[in-house]
Amino acid sequence: MLELKKIKKRMSLKYLRFFILILGLFFGFGCDDKKSEPIENSTLFSYQWYLYNSGQSVGSANFPAIGEDINVTSVWLQYKGRGVKVAVVDTGIEYEHPDLMGNIDSLLSYRYSDNSYNSSPADWQKSNPELGYHGTACAGIIGAISNDGYGVVGVAPEATLVGLNAFSYDTASNFADALYNQNREIDISSNSWNDTQGALDDESSEIIAIKNGATFGRSGKGVVYFFAAGNQRGMDQNRSYNSNWNRELNNPFVITVASLNANGKYSSYSNFGANILISAYGGEFGITDPAIVTTDLLGNYGLDSLEPSAKQSHFAVDGNENAEFTNTMNGTSAATPMMAGVGALILNANPNLSYRDIRYILATTARKNDPSDIDWAKNGAGYWINHNYGFGAVDAYSAVNKAKDFESLGRLIEKEYYSGEINSFVSFSSGFEVEIDVADNILLEHVELVLDLPHESSKDLEIVLYSPSGTASLLSHTHNISSELNLYRNFFTQFPLSSARYLDEESAGKWKIVIKDSVDNLKNGTIYGYWLKLRGRAL
Repeated sequence: MLELKKIKKRMSLKYLRFFILILGLFFGFGCDDKKSEPIENSTLFSYQWYLYNSGQSVGSANFPAIGEDINVTSVWLQYKGRGVKVAVVDTGIEYEHPDLMGNIDSLLSYRYSDNSYNSSPADWQKSNPELGYHGTACAGIIGAISNDGYGVVGVAPEATLVGLNAFSYDTASNFADALYNQNREIDISSNSWNDTQGALDDESSEIIAIKNGATFGRSGKGVVYFFAAGNQRGMDQNRSYNSNWNRELNNPFVITVASLNANGKYSSYSNFGANILISAYGGEFGITDPAIVTTDLLGNYGLDSLEPSAKQSHFAVDGNENAEFTNTMNGTSAATPMMAGVGALILNANPNLSYRDIRYILATTARKNDPSDIDWAKNGAGYWINHNYGFGAVDAYSAVNKAKDFESLGRLIEKEYYSGEINSFVSFSSGFEVEIDVADNILLEHVELVLDLPHESSKDLEIVLYSPSGTASLLSHTHNISSELNLYRNFFTQFPLSSARYLDEESAGKWKIVIKDSVDNLKNGTIYGYWLKLRGRAL
C-alpha cells in the first residue's frame, strides 16, 4: 500500500522522463539509457520486480536485489512484440481473462480434449489447483496487456498468444501437433515442461516435430523453441539433477532455460547442465523470497483464491480483489515464458532472424550474473559460461539492440565423427578416455555426443567432453538420485548428450572424452562406440 502511494506521487516525474526519452528517439540522445523508468499503469506492475527492479517491496518477506531484472523497459519504447505469434504449449490459457483476452488468437488456439479452438483449460483441469493454472500463468508472463489500468504486464505485451492445450489430452501425437503443425503459423513455442523420464528417441513424434518446426517453420527460418531446464535440483545430495539427462533439452533446435531468483543466483530448484543456453527469472516461492506475479485462473481456481487452502493462497493487495492474479508462480516454468517474451521482442525488431540467429544473439548478449559462482569459466572464444546459468542472465535491451541490424549466421554446417566399434570395458578401475582428431574447422554453435554405453548403474558415471580449446562440458555426473527418474538411465545406449558451451570455438583439433566410474560397487559397462556431432558455420 505505501509503495503504491509512493509510485503515484512520482507519476509527474515519470511523465517528464518519458517526454525526455521520446525526444531522445528523435534527436539521438538518451540512447544509452538502458533501463529507463517505465510508464506503466497496470495496477500490479510494481510487484513485477523481474521487469523493473528498484529493490521495492513485492509482497514477500525479503526484497529483491536492486537491478536484478531482464532490462526490458527501454525496449518497450520501440518494441512490444506486435505481430509475433507465441504458442504456449501447456494447460491452456483462460480465454476470458481481461488481461489476456485481447492478445489471444482464438483461431490458432486449440484444446485437444474436445478438438475445439477454445484456449481455456478444460473444466477438470481448472478444478485441480496443481494443473489448471499453469498455462494461464505462463501466458501472462509473455503477453499480459500493458497500460490498461489493470493487473500485470507481459514481457511482450503486444505479442499474439496461442493456447495449445496438449495437456488436456496428453498423447504423443497431440504434443507433436502442438510443437509443429504446418497449417498453424507460429513464430515462438514456449514449453514449460519436458519429458522427465527422458526416454524419447530420435524417431519420437515430439523430436521429429521440433526438428520439422526448426527446419520448415517461419518460411524456413525456424520456429524458436524455448524449453524449461527442469526443477529437480536438490534431489541429488551430491549436486543437482542434470538437464542433460533429458532428451528434448539436448536437442540442437531447443533453447534450454534455467531459473534465477531475485538475488540473481540460481533458484533453489533449477537444474544445471551443459545444454543450458541462458537464464531468466523464476524466483522462489513468494513467501520468504519473491516469486513471479502473473495472471491466474478467474474465481477461486488456480494458485490464488479468496478462500485460501493448503494449496492456494490469496495475494491480498490492491488490484487483486477478485483473485485474478498470483504472486506464487515460479520454476523454470516461469523463466521459460519470460524468455519467449524476449524472443518476441527480438523478432518484432527483426523478423528475418533464424532460430540459430536468436540463439546466438541471446548467448552473446547475456549478462554474467552471480560472479562469485565457482563454475564460471571462459570458453575458447572468450565467452563466460556456467553449467548453472549457460551464458548468463538474459539482457532484453542488449539482445534487441543487437538483433536490429544482425546479419544472418549463414548456412548451417554439420560434421559427424564415428568411432567405429570399440567394445571397451568401463569399470571403477579403468574408466574410458579417448582423443578424437577433428580436421574440419568450423565455428561451433552446438555439439552433441551420442554414446552407445550400456551400464549396470549409469548413476555411477561421470562423463566429460573437452574441446581442443580445453573447454569442459560435464554431460553427466555421479549422483544419488533413487527414484523412477533414474530407471531408464541404466543405459546410455544411443543417448545424445549435448553442450552449448563451445559457441564460436574452432572445431579443428583434438577433442577428448573422459568417462569415469566413480563408485566401486562392482557394476560394469561396455562402451561399444560413440558419435561426435558438430554444428556451426564457416570461419
